[in-house]
Amino acid sequence: MVPPVNPHKEIDDPSDKKPDDWDERPKIPDPNAVKPDDWDEDEPSKIEDPDAVKPEGWLDDEAQYVPDPNAKKPKDWDEDMDGEWEAPQIPNPKCEAAPGCGPWVRPMKNNPNYKGKWKAPLIDNPNYQ
Repeated sequence: MVPPVNPHKEIDDPSDKKPDDWDERPKIPDPNAVKPDDWDEDEPSKIEDPDAVKPEGWLDDEAQYVPDPNAKKPKDWDEDMDGEWEAPQIPNPKCEAAPGCGPWVRPMKNNPNYKGKWKAPLIDNPNYQ
C-alpha cells in the first residue's frame, strides 16, 4: 500500500554521502611485492610436444576431405549468378583405415615454463572500512 499502513522506523537521508577517503576494498595488491627475476611473461601457454612421433601409416599425400563423387550439379544452377559449381566435400575414404591424412603437425602441450602475467599477491587492506 502507498502510503504504507506502518511507516518505516528509519528512512534514508537523501543528503547523506560516502566520505571521499572511504575504501571498500577488503583486499589490495601487496605494495611491497616484487616480481621474481625468473618470471617470464613472454612464454607461450602451449608448445609443440617434442616427444610426439608421427603414427605409423600416416598418409601425408592424401587430403583429409575430397569432393563427393556422387554429387551432381543442380539443374537450376546458374554459372553467371551462382559461380562455378563445386561438389561438396566429404571425408576421404582412404583416411578411414589410416591413423590420419594430410600434413602431420606435432600436437600441442601445456608449457611447463608458462607462468602468465605476474600479479602481486593480495593482502588485507589496512584502510578497509
